[in-house]
Amino acid sequence: MGTLNKRMVLETLTATRLRELAEDLGVKGPRRAKEDLVEAFTRYRRIGTEAILERLTPDEFQAVAEAMDDGPDGAG
Repeated sequence: MGTLNKRMVLETLTATRLRELAEDLGVKGPRRAKEDLVEAFTRYRRIGTEAILERLTPDEFQAVAEAMDDGPDGAG
């Protein structure tokens, strides 16, 4: 299984979902493109990976687990 990091978690989410989380967590910055949202989240050090994981739906959490398995360090 690969190493979990905040960027990996964020990249499994849709731009719409990232916008919702940004609103909930008070993340400021551009919200148009998915990559802009991911960058904004990664700059916020006070928001850790755990804070994001706690807000995921079961399906989103499953997508993260699958991304870890398929990542460069995973068995994929």
